[in-house]
Formats: sequence, C-alpha cells, structure tokens
Amino acid sequence: MAESPITLRAQDYATWYQDVVVEGDLAEPAEIVKGCMVIKANGYAVWELLQHELDTRFKATGHQNVYFPLLIPQGFLRREAEHVEGFSPELAVVTIAGGKELEEPYVIRPTSETIIGHFFAKWIQSWRDLPMLVNQWANVVRWELRTRLFLRTTEFLWQEGHTAHATHEEAFEEVLRMLGVYAEVAEDVMAMPVVRGMKTQAEKFAGALHSYSIEAMMQNGLALQAATSHDLGQNFGKAFDVTRNAERCSKRRTGSRLTSALASMTAKDRQPAPSSFTGSGAAFRWCSSSVRVIWLRAAWYSSGVTPGPSIRFHRPRLAARWQRRSRPYKAIYTARPSSASRPTPCWRIRCARRNRS
Repeated sequence: MAESPITLRAQDYATWYQDVVVEGDLAEPAEIVKGCMVIKANGYAVWELLQHELDTRFKATGHQNVYFPLLIPQGFLRREAEHVEGFSPELAVVTIAGGKELEEPYVIRPTSETIIGHFFAKWIQSWRDLPMLVNQWANVVRWELRTRLFLRTTEFLWQEGHTAHATHEEAFEEVLRMLGVYAEVAEDVMAMPVVRGMKTQAEKFAGALHSYSIEAMMQNGLALQAATSHDLGQNFGKAFDVTRNAERCSKRRTGSRLTSALASMTAKDRQPAPSSFTGSGAAFRWCSSSVRVIWLRAAWYSSGVTPGPSIRFHRPRLAARWQRRSRPYKAIYTARPSSASRPTPCWRIRCARRNRS
C-alpha cells in the first residue's frame, strides 16, 4: 500500500491538520499573497451550509442583513482607546489611493464596531427605533505572522451581528440568546459538542465589558474558540454618540474557522474528509465511522444547498484518493425489516452512477 500523504496525528498535530485540509481539497495556501488562502469548492460548500443554517436562525430572531464599507477611517479606531490598542498590531492600512496620498488613512476592516457605531448614531433617532438588530456577512483582514488554513489567516470569512438596546438587561439577554444560536448550530448541525462560558478579562474582546464563547475540544486535547458573543456596554456607544437614544450595545461573530473545527474533530490519520463513498460495482464502503458526517451531509441536502459532484463508482486503485476528498452525498434515514414485527432503523445512501459514453 502506498504511503499516505497525511502526517500522523501523534507525530505532528499541526502538520496533520494542514495535510487534512489540503488533501481533503478544502483549501490551499495562497502562496503569492502572504498569510492568505484559497478556499476551494469543497471548503466553500461547507461554509455555504453553515452560512445558511446560521442566517436562517438570525432572521428568525429579527436580525436583518446589511453590509458596511471594507475601508474604515483610521480615526474611527482611535475613538475607543482599548479597541485600537487591541487591534493595532493586526491592522492593514491604506495610505495611497488613485496615485495620491490620502489625507486620512483607511484601515482595511479588522472588525466593524466603529463604523457600525457611526451609522447607528445616525439611524437611531429615538427609543422607537430600538432594538436595532443587524448582521453582516463579510471578509476581514488581520495581519497574522503564523497562519493555519481556516483557523488563522490574514483574510478570512465571517459574520458579525450588532445590536442596540434601550436597557442593559435587553442587551445581555441578546448576548446569551445568540450564544445559544451558535451552540445549536454547532451541536445540532455539525454534531460538535461545545462548552459555553465567559472569557477572562485578559481574553475578552478589546473594548467589551464581557465576552462569552462556545469552545470545542479538538483531537489534540486543546479547546478551539468556535464563536463569541460580547456585551459591549456603552463603550462604543459613547464613542459615537449612540447613547443619547440607546443604553447598551452587543456584538457576536463566528467565521470560517468553523470549518477548521469540523475538520479537526472528524478527520482521521488517513481520511481527512470522511464524506465519500468508494468501491466497485454496487458495493460501497463508508470511509468513516463518524456519525457526525452523516448528520452534516443530511442537513446539507435538507437545507437546499447545492451539493458537489455525484458519487461515482471508482476503481480500487483510485479509492485512496477519493477517501482523502470530501464529496457530499444524500443520506436518507429509513427502516428495513429485520423481522416480521420489528423494523431496524438504518441509513440508506442514494447516489448516482456516472454516465458512461
């Protein structure tokens, strides 16, 4: 048997993870752009599924999708001292545009509290405009020295929800409610157990009163922060004069690192993307014993997200390659009779044979 291109977990966990993502055809490093990655079709399909599941739940709680500029005036970040101090080492700054030096540099969005605070002050004219609940699907840039695909890159995809409320009690209730939404998606869609809790003052979001997160346990025994929800208090509200009409604000976010969590929890030494069926003739073999994958792909279809190529019949010599790649399939929970009186639940796989010319 040919040697697997995937490093063993026990040998080097960090390298194993990188191999999992690359061999699973999820993403690859964008070598010409330092610290960035190219999200390939498989990886982006997983992100679309999670985006759909989250967006549906956000809208059910009254949030509306908006989009704010990628470029933020640098002066905005200086209005909240703790915020700018926390993000200064990660900022990418634009100083020249159109061949001319800018009067005020722009920061490429590391997060959007400041610019959203500016517009909240404009949009909230009285208590009648509260609560204001918005969500943004976007990309952000944070300059990173040590990068990991999906886990920590210079540019990555995420969502950030921002709210303004009449009272602190309402804002805090929203913080915990949205933390529950993240936990629901992690546990019910990804089948990924998480722990909810409050971050320490040293770990909290720069500028927040308190930060809460859901943490997932990876196969190396370390916790991965999968999503966060923050009680911003009046810090950003005062900086942008939102507090004349709104008492408290809150913010929450998650991003493409959810894909990292999925890969880290379900992949094995030789099978980075346990979501493919291979074999010859009518005999199919499931490449992973993880129920999580069945659950995820079943949710994939029920959510209406368009899957990738149909499962094909592969010659045995090609099986190893397809075991290392993620290909969605349709899993149907049904029942087959094991006796005349009591059927036995089982998973039935529906897949299409490749058309042969």
